[in-house]
Amino acid sequence: HARFASSLSRKGAFTFVPRPKIDRKFDEYCARDEMDDTKYPLVAVGGKGSGKSAAISNWADHRASAALLQNQQLREFIFLHHVGASRDSVELFHLLRRLMHAIQERFNLPVILQNTEEGLCRELPRLLKLAASRCNGVIILVDGIDKVMTIDGSRAGLKWLPFILPPKTRFILMATEEGDTWQRYLNWHQNNVGRHHGGGGGGGGGMPSSSSYSNKNDDNDEAVMQPSNIMTEVARRGWETYKIDLLTEQEKIKIVDRFLDTPRNVHGHGTLHAHASFKLYREAMRRNSTSNKD
Repeated sequence: HARFASSLSRKGAFTFVPRPKIDRKFDEYCARDEMDDTKYPLVAVGGKGSGKSAAISNWADHRASAALLQNQQLREFIFLHHVGASRDSVELFHLLRRLMHAIQERFNLPVILQNTEEGLCRELPRLLKLAASRCNGVIILVDGIDKVMTIDGSRAGLKWLPFILPPKTRFILMATEEGDTWQRYLNWHQNNVGRHHGGGGGGGGGMPSSSSYSNKNDDNDEAVMQPSNIMTEVARRGWETYKIDLLTEQEKIKIVDRFLDTPRNVHGHGTLHAHASFKLYREAMRRNSTSNKD
């Protein structure tokens, strides 16, 4: 995980372009002067290729570096998990064991970890509370929450997460969703069903049926699609979401420029900047950007 995260870092061969808007959102959610408050997880959603993994990896690196400069590194616990970085990383069991072992090791806790998913899920809230009581903030970052699988091969969803997080605990979860269906569904759910923190309740506050959701959107020209299980759970729990937009043309141009200007000993591709095809690609991107402005 550390190797994968470093490959996405501005310190490595990866060409990274800062996106201050995303950093500000994560900073706001994890504000140090509000760490004593209880907050629900933040779910950051974006399409494929929107830069979610790079954004969360570089934010985590920046947060840790800032803590080091402020002599706060021993008072804050940051855990980053990239789902898909290794073969085992997609398994919920592996994610929980890795997280809980990191907490156990960091705070020297005399805890015997369970050997089942169910046992680890039951133990997680207590371990988070112990960790939060021993530092100024616990920040858990999971990139690819929608891809986590249980031991039987089904999607884990959000069932393993506590309904209520302890104070001084923050979760930022990255999920992949294409288009704006998930946003329209969340708006519909909030307006018609309301928020049900902690997993919803009985009575008339259950999840809407597919037909009821479709009927509410019959006036839309775009074909109505069902939301993913993750976004259905997010809506039911009333968690905050944040949309990560696709890269703009200017950001794409900046990435190509920086990649071509990077010394060859970093990328290991020789004098890449002299290759004609890359020059043509860069010029085409700039032409398209100029024509779009006009």
